[in-house]
Amino acid sequence: MAAHQIIAVDTAPFLYVWERHPRYLRVSEIVFQRLRDPHVQGVTSIITLIEACVQPRRQGRDDLVRAYEQSLLHSKLIRMLPIGVEVARQAVALRSRYGLHVPDAL
Repeated sequence: MAAHQIIAVDTAPFLYVWERHPRYLRVSEIVFQRLRDPHVQGVTSIITLIEACVQPRRQGRDDLVRAYEQSLLHSKLIRMLPIGVEVARQAVALRSRYGLHVPDAL
């Protein structure tokens, strides 16, 4: 990660930090620590918000849904990228080159 100035963060590291996952918490914290560097930009897509909030919604945990939304939509470390035509085109390129699933390509 040290060589990169833009770091895309998938849903899992957020969940590992929020839920204090015993196995993956430390490595996830390293990712977010790197994003504290003012020369590094963290990005994710609205798909992260959707994926993170499904299980709490199923459990009737609207408090967690609100907390996750607040954390993702108002983060100083991560910018939520909208999904428009240009992002869709880039996702097509990534999917065709690396065989990624749609959420991961976005």
